[in-house]
Amino acid sequence: MANKEQLLILVSRGIYAWNWWRDKNRQVQPDFKGAHLSRANLSKADLSMADLSMADLSKAELNEVNLIWADLSQANLSQADLSQAQINEVNLSGANLSGANLSGANLSGANLSGANLSDANLGSANLSGANLTETNLTEAYLGKTQAENTNFSKAILTGACLVKWQINHQTNLNGVICDYVYLQDSQQERRPSSGFFASGEFAMQFQQILSSVNLVFPDGVNWIAFACSLQIATENERLALKIQTLDEIEPNVILVKLKVAAEVDTVKIESVLKQRYQFFCSLLAEESEAFLESEESKNLITARGREGDKQLLNDLIILVSKMYGNNLPHSQNDTDKVTEAWRKN
Repeated sequence: MANKEQLLILVSRGIYAWNWWRDKNRQVQPDFKGAHLSRANLSKADLSMADLSMADLSKAELNEVNLIWADLSQANLSQADLSQAQINEVNLSGANLSGANLSGANLSGANLSGANLSDANLGSANLSGANLTETNLTEAYLGKTQAENTNFSKAILTGACLVKWQINHQTNLNGVICDYVYLQDSQQERRPSSGFFASGEFAMQFQQILSSVNLVFPDGVNWIAFACSLQIATENERLALKIQTLDEIEPNVILVKLKVAAEVDTVKIESVLKQRYQFFCSLLAEESEAFLESEESKNLITARGREGDKQLLNDLIILVSKMYGNNLPHSQNDTDKVTEAWRKN
């Protein structure tokens, strides 16, 4: 049972009085076990190390609350506002957090095993090193969520939104139960686009993504610009890039998947390649058109065909490298040099 004296200070005297009492009584563990705190406004309260197991905190205001090392096992936090809360190293095993707002919350190292986080907002939350074994994340929002070294073993992720979530090779996706997910807000970019993931397919696909960079070209590909971008990245960034697949996912929409080393920051590489590609597209607009109209280009493309796109791109990289030599551009200041090098060849 909850400590009545402590409960009186927290609920009746306000957060300022509670935090003052808490600061003066650090040796005491706050006891709110089984307390009825539904809809209570506990924003910015210091509840670190408190026993809130089996407490009813449904629809409570807990934004920016300090719950470090607290025990919230089996607690009811449905629809509670925990935005920006400090919940790291907390025991939330078996807790009900359905519909809760955990945006920006620090849940690093927390135990969320068996918890219900269905329809919860975990946008920009920190789940690094957290235990989410058998956690229900159905239709949860994990946009920009940090999930490095997080254990999602046997968690349910059906209908979750994973836009720009951050995982690494230590993120455990073994046994994840998932029919489909969304990779963009507002239930856009469903994966798979139709049907459902087969058993184990979700983990396989996202583990592959960790070692790959996916580049989508919505208006086709300027192969000369792309070849230059890869050449620069390979030589100047010292990256070992390998083309895995080239697919036309929609009419004139090309997906290029590049394999990279496991330790490479794929988000950074994607950004660098896109920036360089846009630069080369602008720089080589006229020259690329002239090259593609040349007999050498036509012969090369005819010989390879669509099935040989990988080899075509490799040939383009070699060809462009030979044409530019040491004159490959690094900035807009090299425009004249590049243009002159192109024309000479």
